[in-house]
Amino acid sequence: MVPWFRLHLLDIEGFERVQDRTTTTLEGSGNLVDIDWEKKSYSVTLDGAEVARDSSTFCPLGEDRIAMYSIADGPLVATLPPAWNTQDITAKALFADRAEPTKCDLVGRRVTVQMQARRPVMIYRGRAAS
Repeated sequence: MVPWFRLHLLDIEGFERVQDRTTTTLEGSGNLVDIDWEKKSYSVTLDGAEVARDSSTFCPLGEDRIAMYSIADGPLVATLPPAWNTQDITAKALFADRAEPTKCDLVGRRVTVQMQARRPVMIYRGRAAS
């Protein structure tokens, strides 16, 4: 739900349908929702970075966090914002009563976390994890 909270405030600037695919362009730079009705899949782009696809989300929350969530086990990739220092990030799996450090792999500005189904993970920038 995280990317939708950010996107729903944006005005629609364009809409295009090509066969079974629709693209809704939203105000600002690089904001869109792309839906493939035949494949029953979608992707959401916010500020030029993909933040959701099908049953997974990986969206910035404020300036110092990226929320990640998937309904299936497997790797999930998020792009770090340009202002982030790639050497100073922390990932934590979130539980009702605690947060536990979890492994993340970094290649360039793309961070990959091996997700457990329905277990949220938060990527923190710098001291935000404290």
